[in-house]
Amino acid sequence: MKHEDVQAFLDARLGISNPRWSMWEDSNALHFFDGRGTPCLVVVLDRRQATQVKALSDAPGIVMVILNISGEHFPVYLYGRKTGQHMWDGITFARRDDEKAVIHHLNSDNIVSFFRKLTK
Repeated sequence: MKHEDVQAFLDARLGISNPRWSMWEDSNALHFFDGRGTPCLVVVLDRRQATQVKALSDAPGIVMVILNISGEHFPVYLYGRKTGQHMWDGITFARRDDEKAVIHHLNSDNIVSFFRKLTK
């Protein structure tokens, strides 16, 4: 699937092109949040993908996963880090190299504070 299609899906389904995500240690479920921080989608990753996300350390990193939503496959990049003893958080992008999207979101107040949290 083209990254433009993934970006359009994220925007249409979640109301935001680059939603925040979270994952807890006791689950393989990836939780997505809309622009207001309201939970709006949960996708269960397979064991391999969940292990990759849970391998993120305290330093920000990136993992590519393929979301299976209603039989459709959406490859996304999860930027994030381990934010607690049993929790990981980050932001979703359709392209790894989408510098315009990264810069746009880094300039947003919510994202700036989020990435400050990530880098502490």
